[in-house]
Amino acid sequence: MDAIALDPDLMADVVKLDLATILRQGQESGEFRDFDVNHMATAVNGAVRNGPLLDYAMNPNFDLNGYAGELVTSFDLATRRG
Repeated sequence: MDAIALDPDLMADVVKLDLATILRQGQESGEFRDFDVNHMATAVNGAVRNGPLLDYAMNPNFDLNGYAGELVTSFDLATRRG
């Protein structure tokens, strides 16, 4: 996995995403299992926006790539069907 850059423009775009709509579309297409899309969107936003920032601020050696990898795995397992 490539190094994660905290690009302010990219972060601004992420904040603008309507995750509930994206998750709902995934459910409608059959890609995602049934879950409360608003709760899942809140969880994703919290994990992306707040999760690593304090850890990284307190410890510049915090493994952002490792965190990102675990996040992808966690939300993949949380949303996948079957």
